[in-house]
Order: sequence, then C-alpha cells, then structure tokens
Amino acid sequence: LLINQAWLARSKKLDLHRKTGKLSYVIAPLVVISGAMVSFHNIAQFENPLTPPALSIFHLGLFSVFAYAVLYVLAMVHRKSVHYHARYMIATALVFLVPGLSRTMGQYVAPSGFPALDFYQCLYVPLAISLALVAWEWRTGRVRSPFIVFSVLWAAMLVLWHVLPHLTAWQRFTAWAASVGG
Repeated sequence: LLINQAWLARSKKLDLHRKTGKLSYVIAPLVVISGAMVSFHNIAQFENPLTPPALSIFHLGLFSVFAYAVLYVLAMVHRKSVHYHARYMIATALVFLVPGLSRTMGQYVAPSGFPALDFYQCLYVPLAISLALVAWEWRTGRVRSPFIVFSVLWAAMLVLWHVLPHLTAWQRFTAWAASVGG
C-alpha cells in the first residue's frame, strides 16, 4: 500500500490516492495489533525470555509498533500538507527496515563472503538514513520535522535497547508477556 500510494501521488492520481489511502485506516491498526501479538508470541518462544538479548528483542518489537503508530498518526494529522504527510509515511517504512535488512545480511550477504552488517549494526541503519535525510533537507534549506521526529524516536529506542534489560520492571513485564504470549 505504501509503495502504491507513493506511485499514485507521484503520478498525480490524487483522487485514487485519497480513496486507496482510506484503506490504511483499517490496515494501520491491524499492523499495530498484529505487531504487538507477534512480539508477545516471539518472546514466549525463548527458552529463557529474561536474557538480555531476549529482553532487547522484545523491546525492539514493541517499540517498533509504537513508533509506527506514532508516525502513522502524525502522517494522518498532516495529510493536507504533502511535504509533512509524505515524510511521515516514509518514516513509517524506516521502522520496518531492520528485520528485512538483518535477514538479508545474515542469510544472503554474509554467506556469499561479502562484508555484512550484523543485527546490532542493522539497528543503526534507520537512524543513519533519517539523519542523512535531515542533513539533506538542511542543505537545501527546507528542514521539516518528520525525519527529526523519527531520529529522536529511533535514538530513544537505541538507548532503551541497552537500558531496559537491566530494569526489574521490564524484566517482570517481559516475563508476564512470555507467559501469556505462547
């Protein structure tokens, strides 16, 4: 839908873009709900969900769902401003970059002998892209907030990646999630 919407907008088929976009009012909540459900299911699959890697992976799943929801809502709030709306929608795609990128690196790039990013390095790619987009906008003199908002959200995710596994409250929440997520 995201690719189709970008193509429709670029092709000046704005009426169809608006009509098709209404589907996102159903799809976006389903993405959030299913993302949360997958995160709960995944943490339940860990033999020991309280290891630091499991705690961090669970955080990544839930935070990604949260970030997607925030960015989607901001895109809809700014739907009448093409520049803000489009940028917030691009930011929603950045949220989902890590899983596909890390799998591509681990399953295709690394086995072929080429240098590959590990999972942890892949976590920084969305932030690098958003900061590059902020820098590009700054150079052109047209800085807008969507990529700054994404950069702040993603930087917070990276900080929490390191902090949450050491917090008792997060460990308790994760243990509960693992007990109900199976």
